[in-house]
Amino acid sequence: MKKLPLLVLLTLLSLHVFSQKKKKLTLEEQVAIAKIQEQQAKELQKPLTITGAKLPTFQVRTSADKIMQETEIPKDHSLLVILFNPTCDHCVKACKTLLQHQASLMQTTVLFMCIKDYWADLPLFIKDADLHVEKNPQFIVSADHSDIAKDLFNYNGIPQIMIYNKEKVLQKILYQQVNMDSIFTYIAK
Repeated sequence: MKKLPLLVLLTLLSLHVFSQKKKKLTLEEQVAIAKIQEQQAKELQKPLTITGAKLPTFQVRTSADKIMQETEIPKDHSLLVILFNPTCDHCVKACKTLLQHQASLMQTTVLFMCIKDYWADLPLFIKDADLHVEKNPQFIVSADHSDIAKDLFNYNGIPQIMIYNKEKVLQKILYQQVNMDSIFTYIAK
């Protein structure tokens, strides 16, 4: 609550500076305003989606109808948490792209997580993506069983790919498109 009055004050200050049409902003004022705006954007982010956030505790119900916790992810693996909709063509395409690179992802757990209401659609997603989960144990298709997805999803597009390093620290979030170069760069950090 202490941040709110400061945030309001800083917002009013930046609006006041911008409203002064006759006065040209100095470089220092422009930098100060940019910092304020950057801080405001960070404060609006969900804490679990900020780079450097630790992997939260969660439970998912896998396509094999088993409850899995985050503690079951191998400690020596990096992690991709992919928030998706099982009926989404982009999400199926993303899974296929990741499968094409599965040899390079052997030390990475790829966890597809949808909201629990879509659990019944997981078999169709697995079929459409031609994902043989029994042959690809590092690929896990699941539905959120702990309501964590609402705290992770940023509403910037699906799939939302959250890249965690081996220490399970969030490195980067990608939206809609799978960029394998970025994924390989950030899982190595």
